[in-house]
Amino acid sequence: MSFWDNHVEKLCKEFNGAKIKLSQGLVEKTIAYMDLGYTKSLYEELENDKNLEKVIDPDFGKPRRHKGYSMTTLRCLTYINHLNKFADLNEVDTVTDFGGGYGNFCRIWKLLYPDVRYYNVDLRQMLEIQKLYIENTVKNRSRIDYITHKQLDTVQKNNKSLFLAAYSLSECSQEIRDEVEPHLYKHDYVLIIHNERFSGIDNVMYFEKLKDRLSDKGYECTYEMDEKSQKWWLTCKKPETQMNY
Repeated sequence: MSFWDNHVEKLCKEFNGAKIKLSQGLVEKTIAYMDLGYTKSLYEELENDKNLEKVIDPDFGKPRRHKGYSMTTLRCLTYINHLNKFADLNEVDTVTDFGGGYGNFCRIWKLLYPDVRYYNVDLRQMLEIQKLYIENTVKNRSRIDYITHKQLDTVQKNNKSLFLAAYSLSECSQEIRDEVEPHLYKHDYVLIIHNERFSGIDNVMYFEKLKDRLSDKGYECTYEMDEKSQKWWLTCKKPETQMNY
C-alpha cells in the first residue's frame, strides 16, 4: 500500500462518512503541529509585517499558536512575502494550490487578495476537510474551487497565475508527478517547496531536473535551500513576453 493509500484509509476510518471533526486523528495532528523554535523565529521575522494582524488564526480547528499564530499561518505569510519578490501578487488572478492541507493558505490568500480565484487541489477526502475549514473561517468564499489533480485542465485563468505546491508534489508518486507537470507550464509563476526524499525518490535530483525542464520552456528559475526550514524552494517565473493573459 502506498503512502497516500494508507493516508486515505486512515482518514476514512476516522470520519467513516460522519460529520468531519478537525480536532481528531490525522487532521488534528496537522492543525496542531508546531515546531516551537521554528515558529518563534518566523514570528520574530514577521513581527512588523503589515499583514500580520490580518491573518491571525481563528479558534476554529484549535490550532496550536504562538502569540496568536500557528506555524502554518506564519509559513504561509513567509511564502507570500517570498513570492512578492518575483511578482506583483495584485496581478495574480488565479492560484492553483496543489495539496492545500486543511485550507489555511486559502484563508490567508483570500484575506490579503480577496478577488483571487483559488483552486484547492487535493485528494477527494482532503477537499471535504478543506471545505469545512474554509466555510467556518473565510467570509469571502467567492471564486474558491475544490478539484482533484485529474481536474487540473478545468482551471480558468484571466490574468497572471500561480501554481503552488508546498510539501505536496514532492510527496506524490512518479505517476502523479508526470500527470501534473504539463499543468505547471500553463502558469506564469511556480513555487514548489519540498523535502529531501519521499518513498525512495530523491527529490533534490528530481526537482533539479524539473527546474531544467521549466528553464527549457523559458522560465527564469531560482532553486535554493531555505536555511530556517531546511527545505528546498523552487521559484520560477515566465518572462513578461511569455505571460499568459
